[in-house]
Amino acid sequence: MKTLFAVKSLFVLLLLTSSCSKVVTIAFERPTERIPSVNLGKPVKSLVVRAPFQGNNLGSSAPMNEIAFYNYMEKEFIRNGYTVRDRAIFDKVITQNTDVDYSKVQALTNTDIIVEVANNLEVPYRTNTVKKRSKIKIYEDCNFEMRGRRVDIKLIDIKKNEVMGVFTFHYAPCENGCDYTLGRHCDLHPVIVSSKKQGYNGSEDNVMEEFAIDITKRICEVLTNKTDRKLGATN
Repeated sequence: MKTLFAVKSLFVLLLLTSSCSKVVTIAFERPTERIPSVNLGKPVKSLVVRAPFQGNNLGSSAPMNEIAFYNYMEKEFIRNGYTVRDRAIFDKVITQNTDVDYSKVQALTNTDIIVEVANNLEVPYRTNTVKKRSKIKIYEDCNFEMRGRRVDIKLIDIKKNEVMGVFTFHYAPCENGCDYTLGRHCDLHPVIVSSKKQGYNGSEDNVMEEFAIDITKRICEVLTNKTDRKLGATN
């Protein structure tokens, strides 16, 4: 009995040791983001977030996670003190007044700027390079792929009918490094670690929320001329 117990213990120990030896860290670098400075002329008090979907009412044509994305943006703008106009009502005003230019739309809707999400795209990130035991290792036969996002946003001054700036934001998966157990066939199995280390990693809903909130905060900084956090920005 003792011999059987010893054999089982040795097997478990070998299994754990084998698993630990296959733990690798994968990290992707965020591309350079475009965050230009803008000339506002006067403080912005009200805005509307417009989405790249027909009608902007985000109905059946919009994926649920993207609907949530724009809702998170609106809530964060409200938290930062802005009056946020309803997307559907704003779009209805424009639809019913097709001959009215943007300068008159400002008077009709009492809205200062449009935060137009021109693109909200899923972007593949690929690598065959990992960190194993603090050393860089290249797996020639592997192609590790994860999904990130790119969001392009235009700020439009409604009264002047001018595009004040075009912004590009990126979400790179595992930017701070994610730990995985590497299988024989290049398959990756997540290792449970502290969420603080993982950064933007978690459920898809949590990632979208954090990304949307971060984008909105950075736009707010531009609108208030507080641009200390312009990481990787270009003018």
